[in-house]
Amino acid sequence: MQPTLTILGVYRLDVTRKVFSVQLAMYGDEQQCRDHFSSVVLIEAFVDNADDRFNLSDFTQANPAYPHGARQVPWDEGLLSADGTVLLARKINCVRGHGSLRFGFYMHYWDSQLPLRWTFGEAVCPEPRRMPTRLTRLMPYRPCD
Repeated sequence: MQPTLTILGVYRLDVTRKVFSVQLAMYGDEQQCRDHFSSVVLIEAFVDNADDRFNLSDFTQANPAYPHGARQVPWDEGLLSADGTVLLARKINCVRGHGSLRFGFYMHYWDSQLPLRWTFGEAVCPEPRRMPTRLTRLMPYRPCD
C-alpha cells in the first residue's frame, strides 16, 4: 500500500527578540535577518504506511527567487509521538521508519501559493496560522548559520 501524507498544519514562527538577536549576530545585517524570518514556517505532518521509499529529503518547495529554481528543503526536523505531544527525536535523519510517523520540520521562504512536493507527489497544505503552544515548546526554532 502506498504511503499517504496529511499536512496537519503550517505554522508561522513567532520570532522572539532572543532568537532574532542570535540570528542577527550570524548575519550581521538587520534587513537580511528580517528577510530570513519573513516566511519561516513549521510544517507538522503525518505519514501512514511509510516504507523504505519515504524520505524527508524528498520534501521540497520551489523558490523562484533563487537562480535556477533552487528549492527549499526541510530543516531542523523532529519526530513526534502519534498524538503530537512528545518529541521523540530531533536530529538530522530522525524522521524515518515504517508504518505511521508524525513529524515536524522548518522550511524557509515558504510560499502558500506553491506546492509542497514529497516522495509520492504533491501535498495539499493549509494556510499558515499561529503555532500551537505545544509545538513552540517541543520544537523551538534554533537559529541556523
